[in-house]
Amino acid sequence: ALLIALLALTALVSAQSLPLVRFGIKGGIQQRELDFGSAFSTQPIGVHGGLYLRIAPPVGMGGQREVLYTEKNTPVENGDEVSNVKLNYLEVPLFVVFPLGPLDLQIGGYGSKLLSTDLGGLAQEVGEGVELGMDDLRESDYGLLGGAALNLGRWQAGVRYTYGLCSVDESGDFTMVNGENNRAAQFYLGYALIK
Repeated sequence: ALLIALLALTALVSAQSLPLVRFGIKGGIQQRELDFGSAFSTQPIGVHGGLYLRIAPPVGMGGQREVLYTEKNTPVENGDEVSNVKLNYLEVPLFVVFPLGPLDLQIGGYGSKLLSTDLGGLAQEVGEGVELGMDDLRESDYGLLGGAALNLGRWQAGVRYTYGLCSVDESGDFTMVNGENNRAAQFYLGYALIK
């Protein structure tokens, strides 16, 4: 019982050094599939960046909202080849933060608006009278996210997984590889401008 009390007191004291409100910038990389054997050599890496606002007491539950530009890559079959469609979104994640000392556990969701796309050679006729374009893609996306972040001083480093709940293919003309929803493993670094 004494050991548990000492551990709880240590966590409480270290958590007291974290501020209630943090506002900052963040950015990082993301990738659709993590296959550690060949992932970084065969699949394109997207970027994301923007602003975040974290409001969390030292102990208990808090929240974090972000406004990000995200670049997601989705593999699409084009005949016998696989092309990567690059989708650029304005994304707004909103999630619950569970502070455990300097570590935050995060769970929540996101909504996003498609800004632009690079169809990677697919903006052409791919079949009898079938031409693919941005109009074939869903204008918005939403999904779930979960991850963890480490807060050290003004810095925040984290890892997160996002999983889209809707198909990006609104027309049904694309043949998506490994599912039609957006998903990405994200790695990021943030810096608190206001702490």
